[in-house]
Amino acid sequence: MALEKCQDLKSLNLNLSSNNLDADGAKYIGMSLEKCKNISSLILNLSSNNLGADGANNIVKSLEQCKKITSLSLDLSSNSFDVDGAQNIGISLEKCQKIAYLNLKLG
Repeated sequence: MALEKCQDLKSLNLNLSSNNLDADGAKYIGMSLEKCKNISSLILNLSSNNLGADGANNIVKSLEQCKKITSLSLDLSSNSFDVDGAQNIGISLEKCQKIAYLNLKLG
């Protein structure tokens, strides 16, 4: 993914809603985001895909590696995960300690 080459990126708005992404697609997006070590502001719309709990978890686990994020807007709505999946997302986001602004959509 070309995103990997943008390692000095500080702000990113990425809308991949309604693209039939599954857990594997989320894994690749997450791996690319991990390489963007300087991101401080991220707007990531992955709504209306087929991520499921595993895909959503792949994304937030990758965000744990983005240590400089202070502002995060993450839309994971309409991705078919249950309460346990939502709980795992919360546990992972809790590890992103520099986040001062969070807009999270799960419903």
